[in-house]
Amino acid sequence: MRHLTLRRLQKARRQLAETSVPLQEIARFIGCGSHVGCHLAFRKEYAMTPGEYRNRTAPAPVPVTT
Repeated sequence: MRHLTLRRLQKARRQLAETSVPLQEIARFIGCGSHVGCHLAFRKEYAMTPGEYRNRTAPAPVPVTT
């Protein structure tokens, strides 16, 4: 069971880092029962919320030069 959970969380991490899809849709996509359960499992495994992870992995803004 743990292996399945870890695979789902890895998919969630990839989606959070590469897309702006809301967690509710990501949870549905990876097969979690609910976005709340996904949120709790993510926080337990990675010691941060999905939103915090997304913010940390967001690409740095490109400076505008004139």
